[in-house]
Amino acid sequence: MPLMNAMKSNRQMIRPRGAVLIYVVVLLTLLTAICTLAVDYGHVQLIKSEMQRTADVTARGYMELYTVYGKSYADAHISQLYATSKNPVDGNSNITPTVNVQFGSWTTASSSFSSSAGTIPAVKVTVTRTQANGNGVSLTWGMLIGFNSIDVHASATAALMGGNTANVNIPATSDLYFSGMPNTTTDVWGANFANNAPYQVTSIPVTPGTYLTFTNLGGTSSVVPGTVPSTGPGGSSTYIVSHGQNYDGTMYYPGSENGIADAKMPEDAMEGLFLTNNAPNLTTAPAGQVDWTSAAQSNQATYSNIVVQQPFMIGTGETTGGTVKQFLVPPGATRFYMAIWDGVDYTNNAGSVTGTVTVQTYVQLVQ
Repeated sequence: MPLMNAMKSNRQMIRPRGAVLIYVVVLLTLLTAICTLAVDYGHVQLIKSEMQRTADVTARGYMELYTVYGKSYADAHISQLYATSKNPVDGNSNITPTVNVQFGSWTTASSSFSSSAGTIPAVKVTVTRTQANGNGVSLTWGMLIGFNSIDVHASATAALMGGNTANVNIPATSDLYFSGMPNTTTDVWGANFANNAPYQVTSIPVTPGTYLTFTNLGGTSSVVPGTVPSTGPGGSSTYIVSHGQNYDGTMYYPGSENGIADAKMPEDAMEGLFLTNNAPNLTTAPAGQVDWTSAAQSNQATYSNIVVQQPFMIGTGETTGGTVKQFLVPPGATRFYMAIWDGVDYTNNAGSVTGTVTVQTYVQLVQ
């Protein structure tokens, strides 16, 4: 009996070792397949990313050429924009993608491109690699299951935005330091929001990275009628004041107010201010004082360093050489205000200044 039990026990300990090898082979095959599939996926995504880059730069480049030289020139030079030497796609494959360029228009309201003419010129660029065109993206794992290649598509639409204009008429009583504040706001000189509100320009888009210009400026104003002569949008070179400073040089409450920075400008000069959606007094005013009467500051053709909550001088809107100045809308800006510069007390100001504000055209990827 003990012998039979021992033999039975030995039989239970014996295992078919060949089955383990089969499992190992199957698992290694699956693991290899998964790894190969991951390589295929990564390769396809890399090519798609490169194709998207090509579509983006081609669409943007076409509209830049169109803006400067016109459509015929852009059409004639479009192939240079997506040349493989500049925008390679799967560079080691020697396979060129198919690029289709379609000129038309963009409709902002519906966010849609049309091949028909419209108010906003646009171009749509489609970059493809397909089996039908003989340039599909080849697969490694796919070959094992009958798929030698896969179709990949990318597209981009660029439009010529901007060109918006707004005619403004700014009362001399407009106080820039009430910008973005509640309508119950008052100041120490007796001015209040109801009577001395700044002029908010709402009929043009305020888009960071775009440029505003000011033309057709006219009208006159005086911060102290009968004492300070009326002057145009350029202001009076005789009376240069900081915020909180009277025309005669006496100082009252200098510095920032309501989170809006101090500045130095000629009395009655046309000025502007960018704000975010927040009330300015909820954040600290930009540090320091910008002196807009210094030669380096007052005569630039392009201003690209303006920040939100910092008044800037528009003046005549031109340099001394007659070049129209451009003012870059700063990051975070969503609102734009205008007024005339006065150191103190807007309640007794008289007159108004007028002009046209224009958003300069710019190329934007819209889709």
